[in-house]
Amino acid sequence: VVGIGGDREFGLTAAFTLLMQLATHHAPHEVKLGAIFPPEELEEWAWLRWLPHTWNEEHEMRFLANRAENARKLLLHFERLMDERIRQLDDPKLDKDDEMLPRYVLLLAWRGVAETDPTIQRLQTEGPRTGIYPVFIGHRTKQLPRTCRTMVRVEQGESLLIEQEGNTSARPLSLDRPTATMLDQFALAQAPIVLQSGEARQIRSMVTLFDLFGVTRVEDLNVAQRWAASAKAGKSLITPIGMEYGDELLMLDLHEKADGPNGLVAGMVGAGKSELLQTLVASLVLNYHPHRLAFVLVDYKGGGMAKPFERLPHTLGIITNLQNESLAQRALTSFDVELKRRQRLFDAAKGGEGVVHIDDYQKLYDAGQVTEPLPYLVVIVDEFAEMKTEQPDVAKEFVRIARTGRALGLRLILAMQKPAGIVDGQIEANTRFRLCLRVAQTDDSMAMLRRPEAAYLQQIGRAYLQIGANEQFKEFQVAWSGATYAPDGSGEHHPMDIVAVHLDGRQEVLYRPPTDDAENQGEVSQLRALTEHMETVAEAMAIERLDYLWLPPLPEE
Repeated sequence: VVGIGGDREFGLTAAFTLLMQLATHHAPHEVKLGAIFPPEELEEWAWLRWLPHTWNEEHEMRFLANRAENARKLLLHFERLMDERIRQLDDPKLDKDDEMLPRYVLLLAWRGVAETDPTIQRLQTEGPRTGIYPVFIGHRTKQLPRTCRTMVRVEQGESLLIEQEGNTSARPLSLDRPTATMLDQFALAQAPIVLQSGEARQIRSMVTLFDLFGVTRVEDLNVAQRWAASAKAGKSLITPIGMEYGDELLMLDLHEKADGPNGLVAGMVGAGKSELLQTLVASLVLNYHPHRLAFVLVDYKGGGMAKPFERLPHTLGIITNLQNESLAQRALTSFDVELKRRQRLFDAAKGGEGVVHIDDYQKLYDAGQVTEPLPYLVVIVDEFAEMKTEQPDVAKEFVRIARTGRALGLRLILAMQKPAGIVDGQIEANTRFRLCLRVAQTDDSMAMLRRPEAAYLQQIGRAYLQIGANEQFKEFQVAWSGATYAPDGSGEHHPMDIVAVHLDGRQEVLYRPPTDDAENQGEVSQLRALTEHMETVAEAMAIERLDYLWLPPLPEE
């Protein structure tokens, strides 16, 4: 904890010199800078708004405040950050040798806040331990907190550096005297700098579905060509689902010789689990012909995850009412019947010689030696934890079907909110990949990944991909298929908006041109635009729709 006391003008000079040195020697991803100062000093501190070090990683918030309500908001941010980092430090499962970055240096130059806000005391005692370093600025050295072990006393243009670790020592200090113009020029010179190494360390906070394919218009996705190319059987079911560091595509391959055949998905409420499942399905149906890959979507709670795909030729069944035991048994029977049908087709192939794997069968289909298409069948079960709790026998049967159906082309993905106590030995043995968003407890993260990191994810849509026994472990941002479809490339931004960017980074729209209400009501998501376009393409290609595995039950009356 550091303090700067004495003449206010020279005290600010010392503080600004410190900030300039920190910004010169450390990149924004290493050190973040913040300040809380009184309203009447806005002109003196305004240069800081241009420093990239004052923004958070998402570039949505600046660590600057000169109003009481904004100061409270900023200190609450640091309160939550301390809580999160203390949880990590106290977690015996985490490697304590990992450097805690970024570090934060927060200048507290507003006495009214520094003496009354409850977070300030905590910053003094727990801040340094968590990589957050408060610097107090007072009119006199005696006004500085007793926790200050290093102080700069500035009086009548002379400066002393006082250190109180062990024996107190004091020595003269020569300070630079940057002018307001120099400060502005320094900050403005840093504002546009983007370090290549720093960019490589970053993962985007927002990725849309169409970002994965580098398009804004559905026509540019070339769906027909993608389907035609995928119809040639090969040992790959690879597709992008997000972006990792440096805008690299995060690819998932469901083939058993790669990341598959089966996997788990986990994420607490609000983390983005349903969106991840929708992105996975959307990416796969875009890249693979309906006769190469198909889906059965099981939404145990009927949450709507499957609805966007109900009219696609890839969808061979949507099951939303498995809480009814008789219907659950009927669904399991349907899967067993389908596996037996596939086995009969395998046995009859090659003039009765038979084949043992779906890849072999699909090659025969491509060569015209068999006439009935047989796609890979991806079964996604959402809210599997509730299914296993309420109907454990049904859950066990799904795992059995996945085990026996691997060579027959069945792939199983089990999605849940709380994996702790759900992922047992049988599930472990029969699943290979894991996609884990933020989960509620470290126990949930351990159940999924055998490591605790997923409990500390903050960004919505941020996830880890793990393959096997940590053969791969990657952090990435899940692509969001719910982004507004904007074929002109404008996205959700209004190009004619006039926006005020406040000191704390908050944006306020001052003027927005009037728009046609009908135009606003006509906005659709990228997912909807994609599925509607694929329906049109499938109809134009006259693709034969395969039989449903599951038909809705007859009405009771």
